[in-house]
Amino acid sequence: MNAKLSLYDVYQLAQQRTNTTTTEKTDTKTTTEKKDDGKKPPAASGNIWTTFLFFGAMILIFYFLLIRPQKKKQQQHETFISGLKKGDNVVTNSGIFGRIAGVDGDTVTVEIAQGVRVKMVKSQVASLQGGAVPAAESNKSVQRKVA
Repeated sequence: MNAKLSLYDVYQLAQQRTNTTTTEKTDTKTTTEKKDDGKKPPAASGNIWTTFLFFGAMILIFYFLLIRPQKKKQQQHETFISGLKKGDNVVTNSGIFGRIAGVDGDTVTVEIAQGVRVKMVKSQVASLQGGAVPAAESNKSVQRKVA
C-alpha cells in the first residue's frame, strides 16, 4: 500500500486520532465521577462598583500626577510671558541670550548683540537671565568685556 497522502489527509487523520482519545478519556472520567445533578456552578462575577472604583482611582492618579502639574507650569509660564518688559535679560528656548528691546503684542524684539535685533514670539522666551538691567548699564558692561 504505497498511497501518497496529502498534507490535508495527514491533518484529517491526526484530528480523528485526537477526537477518539479525548472521547475515551471523558468516558472513563464520567464513570468514576459523580453524576451531574443538573446544577451549573455559579459564574465568577465581581462587583461592578469595585471596577468603577478602581477606574475612578486611576483617573484621579493620572489627574494629580500628569494633568494638574502641567496646567500649573503652563499658567506660570503665561504669567511670566505677560510680565516681560523692555530691558529684561532673557534666554530663549533655543538657548540664545539677549535683552528685550521692545514688546509688541505677542512678539518681542530681542537684542542678541549690539545692533543685532531678532523679532520672535513671546512664548519662545524661556526664562529671565538675572534681573532687569537698564539699557545704559548693560551697554557699559558689554563695552567693558570687549575692551
